[in-house]
Amino acid sequence: MDFAVNFDEAGHLAEGATENIGLITPDGLLRLPRADRILAGTTMNRSAELAAALVRRGALRGVERADLPLADGYAAREVMIFGTSPDVAPVVEWDGRKIGEGRPGPLALELNDLLEKDIRENVALLTPVWE
Repeated sequence: MDFAVNFDEAGHLAEGATENIGLITPDGLLRLPRADRILAGTTMNRSAELAAALVRRGALRGVERADLPLADGYAAREVMIFGTSPDVAPVVEWDGRKIGEGRPGPLALELNDLLEKDIRENVALLTPVWE
């Protein structure tokens, strides 16, 4: 699938038309755009919370919000799109450049699994439809 992403006037990654974007840095941080410059989507925010399990396990060094220039996206170990329709979708190519090894990254896939489980099983966050 193809997604367009926006950059602010300083050249920092903002968001897509209906999705957010984040990346795994070469040193293992999940880095997301600063929330003061974007519409911080529910899927991205919940994924950041769920990523704490990956930090505890040592798969991630941490989660942070920061300015993200395009060069960080190109250099990322993994890039992912967050949204209602794609949940957490790994990005394998950006502007014709391979991201990581050019296939879905393992942390993006694991984060998507955590999110899907949370959506199905987290009764504290589920909205009753009928009783």
